Amino acid sequence: CDDHAEVVRWLTYGQLAREVRRMGWYLHNWVKLKKGDIAVLWFMPSLDFIVVFLACLMYGIVPFCQRLCDPQDRPDTPRRESNHYFFEMLGMVKPAAVLTDPCLFKLMDGPSRTDKLKGCTVRFVDTSKFPLDIASTLIDDTTKLPAEVRGEDRACILHTEYDTRLAILTHAQLRDMLCAYATAVPISDEAERDLYATKFTQDKERYIAKGDLEALWRVKEMEKNLMLNEVPSIDKQDLTAFYWRRNQESEILLSHPCRAFSWLPLSHGAGLIYFALTTAYLGMETLLTSPLSFWNKPVSFLSRVAGEMRCS
Repeated sequence: CDDHAEVVRWLTYGQLAREVRRMGWYLHNWVKLKKGDIAVLWFMPSLDFIVVFLACLMYGIVPFCQRLCDPQDRPDTPRRESNHYFFEMLGMVKPAAVLTDPCLFKLMDGPSRTDKLKGCTVRFVDTSKFPLDIASTLIDDTTKLPAEVRGEDRACILHTEYDTRLAILTHAQLRDMLCAYATAVPISDEAERDLYATKFTQDKERYIAKGDLEALWRVKEMEKNLMLNEVPSIDKQDLTAFYWRRNQESEILLSHPCRAFSWLPLSHGAGLIYFALTTAYLGMETLLTSPLSFWNKPVSFLSRVAGEMRCS
């Protein structure tokens, strides 16, 4: 969802997987990034950022997310000083490339861009320049994938906006953190319980009237699962089973899979990354928005969210 809550772009998991493979192929074969290389991701808040981030994880490239700091985030800090922090971070991690979008790429289109990096020459790559004449068979050829990504390999580099301390996560650590993050999702609130109770009561009356004992048994099983109200364990299989059951319940009640709604600032912080990866990891539908969307047009924003989430 864009910052004005005017446009929503939906992707299926099949389309997302296709875009991630396509971008991964481009980074590996065209940009020549290898497994273990550090790539700075410098994007405006967008779905493109999610695609590039997932492509890096898939191909073993280590993403380090950055953005130009907005003076509104720190009113006491001039833009020039805020952006100086960006170049300092580049000098610290010495990435193999800076992956960015067309708008930000133009900002760095000048001879002074390497002068600020203290002798560290960095390639700036516009990821929208994917060659359109590349055959799909090349992209889908799994024999051309790089070496297998292992749990002990570096996954990504995270940091806070105004702190030079960096956290390097392995793929195993990232997977464990996603599972832990997933357990924090509440099973249901009181309003949802009321909806379920109404739905179950209606189904019971209808199935009893029809004498459909099998359907009645399924309803009772779902009612029992709903009332358990336990927090799922961190085990991947338990989490998958838990969210699969949640999706079933959501399909019956709302006619669509379980949806997750994010109101996190789209500034590529750790919270957004964990949220986006966790929901993708568990196969949930996700609506990504930002507080800016609300402050710009609150009525339009709430109407859009209510419509997409099918909630009141």
